Amino acid sequence: MNVGTIGLVHTENGILPRAVQKFQMKKDAKSGTYNHSFVYMGKWVRDVIIEAAIKEFEDNQGRMVNAGAYVNPLDIYSDYHKYKTLYLEPNFEVDEDVFMDAVFQWEGTPYDFKNLLGDQILYYALRWWWGGKNNGRNRKQMVCHELTMNIWNTYWENKYPMDLVPFPNAHMAQVSDIYYSPYFKISE
Repeated sequence: MNVGTIGLVHTENGILPRAVQKFQMKKDAKSGTYNHSFVYMGKWVRDVIIEAAIKEFEDNQGRMVNAGAYVNPLDIYSDYHKYKTLYLEPNFEVDEDVFMDAVFQWEGTPYDFKNLLGDQILYYALRWWWGGKNNGRNRKQMVCHELTMNIWNTYWENKYPMDLVPFPNAHMAQVSDIYYSPYFKISE
């Protein structure tokens, strides 16, 4: 697995993951089964990822927080009875130094419960109205798909400053935007 690979996770454990799937599958049945995403950071002592999730951890300023973007070992998703993971490899060469700079800009970002439990539900229920945050406010708190997209957008801004970012609507974070991105291919 290469640095920058995106993992899309399918799990049915818990009410929240099932609810996320139900709403996402209304937009796209194929990609909507994946209710969580993370980005592979590489092999340090063991394989590690960065993800936004609901779990107590210490942020980059030493504070204990209940949810947000943090580094985790990849093997937490190795239980194949609980998780099905699809890997999307970048279809271009990744500059690892620029990529790691982008990753660590997002570590410790708080989780966006309002977006997950309010804005996205309204969006999926109404299918056309986005009452959530706008693109200018999307960098203060985020859910997992926003984190994945924002890491790649930051990488792109740093590496290719004159180009458009791969996920211009990261503040609206649809798993289908990741799944069908022309910048990534399904890893066999």
